[in-house]
Amino acid sequence: MKRGNPLRGVLPALGLLLLLADPVRADGRSALPDGPLEIRQAVRLGLQHHPDLLAAQGRVREREARLRSATAGYRPRLYAEGIYRQGRQIGGRDEGKFTDDSEARVVLEQRLYDFGARAAAGRAARARREASEVALFDARQSRILAIRRQFYDVLLADRQVQVWNEAMAVAFVRWDYGKGRRELGDISPVELARLESRFRRFRSNYRSAQYDARLARVRLAHAMGLEDAVPRDLVRPDPDLDRELPSVQELRDRAWRTNPRLIAARQRLEAARADADRREAQRLPRFVGEVVTQRYARQFDFRNEVEAAIRLEAPLYEGGRLGARAEAARAEAQQRRADWLRLRARVEENIYDAHLDVQSWREKRAYARALLQYRKLKTDLARTEYVLELETDLGDSLTEQTRAELKLARAEFGLAMAYDRLDALVGEPLGPNTEKAR
Repeated sequence: MKRGNPLRGVLPALGLLLLLADPVRADGRSALPDGPLEIRQAVRLGLQHHPDLLAAQGRVREREARLRSATAGYRPRLYAEGIYRQGRQIGGRDEGKFTDDSEARVVLEQRLYDFGARAAAGRAARARREASEVALFDARQSRILAIRRQFYDVLLADRQVQVWNEAMAVAFVRWDYGKGRRELGDISPVELARLESRFRRFRSNYRSAQYDARLARVRLAHAMGLEDAVPRDLVRPDPDLDRELPSVQELRDRAWRTNPRLIAARQRLEAARADADRREAQRLPRFVGEVVTQRYARQFDFRNEVEAAIRLEAPLYEGGRLGARAEAARAEAQQRRADWLRLRARVEENIYDAHLDVQSWREKRAYARALLQYRKLKTDLARTEYVLELETDLGDSLTEQTRAELKLARAEFGLAMAYDRLDALVGEPLGPNTEKAR
């Protein structure tokens, strides 16, 4: 029964994504833009220079070479042979003497029929090549996800630095003001010590946040495959978060057809089955046609200078090697099918998890928006009270507003990554651009 090609609907999109990146340069270095780095620029640079993609591209070229090797059996084989031979002659005037009986041959050989062994080898090689192409597509998808995740982490780390910086500033003002009040005897030494410890704690958190921000930039550079270059200023992206979310059943059915890893697993299963067919066919006879032209050092009237023949080659006894290889190939195909079934179940679980993740981040985003709106109103109220010289806590209000902005940013970036993960699971090309159209 002829099977349909599962790559038919995916390879066009794969081709589009492969065009997004330039060939990988040998040195793997990249010049960062002069201005602030945008997320689409980070993705483009990462697709050009990361070693994981270089390795995946190498596997594609390797499988292409193996395909050419496997299909070479369909073409004729032309080769030359030279044999230097000395033999003791029987009969004739030189009887009993060693004479030159060397020969030279040019052979044109073509395999005519082998019960499908060559065709099976070609199917296996083509399936493995297609699997490597899909694996390259999946490696690009994974690289884009990693770059975007690290890009968001840098932005969140910077915002966390801002939160602790504002909290530290407020704590320092209170501690400094407390020292003046302590000189007047308005507060106790215990209260002053509490204000100082609070400032020191916030300062320690601020320093730790600075270190985390530096480390996040290094991780972003590594995700982009950069050497001796660390991104500094980043532009906050504006991802499209108001998207329609299909039903989980629709996404699961689509993923079963278009998930890159599932497609690659199916192609490896097809390759294993084709290998099993090839091993079975090798146990059967084969017919080979050949045309030979030859020259001999010793001349006889009955020797042919040109010959044409059809040769039958049949394995009679090989010590069980061919049977063992066929059995091993069938076992390999069984294992590849088990791998495919396990991966199919895992993809279904991942779809459900990603679908729920999107819904969860939507709720967190709605809460963060409401919290930020509340904090902005509280800050406005605190400013009004400050202007009227009433008792207020404007510093704390500003700090809490910054915390709410951080919470909203974390929710928006988490939702963006959840959507990206869902797109990757269904084989949707992510591409360098993640922002909504303006």
